[in-house]
Amino acid sequence: MDTQRLKPIQQIAESREQSRAKVFAERGRALDAQQKRLDELAQYAREYAQPAQSGSTVTASMLQNRSAFLDRLDDAVRTQSKAVDKAKENVELERARLLLASREVAMLDKLADSYAVRERHVEAQRLQKELDDHALRGHRGPGESA
Repeated sequence: MDTQRLKPIQQIAESREQSRAKVFAERGRALDAQQKRLDELAQYAREYAQPAQSGSTVTASMLQNRSAFLDRLDDAVRTQSKAVDKAKENVELERARLLLASREVAMLDKLADSYAVRERHVEAQRLQKELDDHALRGHRGPGESA
């Protein structure tokens, strides 16, 4: 195989790497958004869990409602925490895919470089043979033959 025949394969690998990089960036942004939601929910839950202002009248039904709301908030925080964990898994999965795609590009680049070196060597040998043949013909007299 020569470097020209390898170019389309390299282009496909580079395109795949760029696609993986975009997906990785998207997953990172999704993780950031999920983490922000979790932080906001957790902050709200902490604030709401603070004791009620002293001096205000609190009934049993108010305490029950507050407790039920805090339970729902805790559930929401747990659910959002799971969403963050899933987003982290997605980021790590895409990081691994991007790494594999990058390694493939690097390997193909190295292979292309190796082919190019070999092609230059073969061309140099061909040119040297032509020069040697030309020099050999030049040293022989007009009527001499090999």
